[in-house]
Amino acid sequence: MPNCSRELLAEALKIDGFAFIPSWSPNSNTHEVAELLGNIIVPAKISDKFNIKTVQVLEPRYKQSGANRVYSDIFGLNKFPLHTDLAYWREPPRYLVLRCLRGSSEVHTKILNVAVVERIAGELVMQRALVKPRRLPHNMPVCVLPLRPTGLGNNSIRWDSVFLKPVNGAASQFFDVMARLDSDTTLGVNVPLVNHGDTLVIDNWRVLHGRSSVPSHGEMRRIERVYLSSLH
Repeated sequence: MPNCSRELLAEALKIDGFAFIPSWSPNSNTHEVAELLGNIIVPAKISDKFNIKTVQVLEPRYKQSGANRVYSDIFGLNKFPLHTDLAYWREPPRYLVLRCLRGSSEVHTKILNVAVVERIAGELVMQRALVKPRRLPHNMPVCVLPLRPTGLGNNSIRWDSVFLKPVNGAASQFFDVMARLDSDTTLGVNVPLVNHGDTLVIDNWRVLHGRSSVPSHGEMRRIERVYLSSLH
């Protein structure tokens, strides 16, 4: 693996919850790179009701009036709040891979380790908090879910302030804490994806991520995303 051995990648994910590989194999497509990293999740095989492609294209776009299906509909070019991907799944994907096709030095992915969140919110709150999806497509049944997914161990979390809502008092308290953390610019790590092939691997159980606002000249930014169930 150019620029990053498998051992270094695993160590970075274990310590930091993410790993950045600059300009990795720019002539390979995202699916090929993801196959080298781990086992790719094909969402359509889990449920065709979610309508999620295996390789998803992420491009800045303006708010869509009356639409709230994805973050871009709601926030447009503004900052995306911290979250974990597909938090409404019973077991969210373990890893996500973000790969730069066209980057911008003025747009970054913010990453915040769950251990930091737990220190501020309190372990007991996170253990007790229950949430549920605001809605699911095609009238799928909505179930109550633990904020800390069952069986995923300590320092794991599902979190999305937009598509989850609190069920109990502990969850409401956690929502308040996260509203403060989202506005705290001193926390977390900012990772820009600038060059073609820049690759960011995120442990979706152990860190939250968000996106900075996009200036008008950053609208050409194009990132591809793939989910992995495990690493090789």
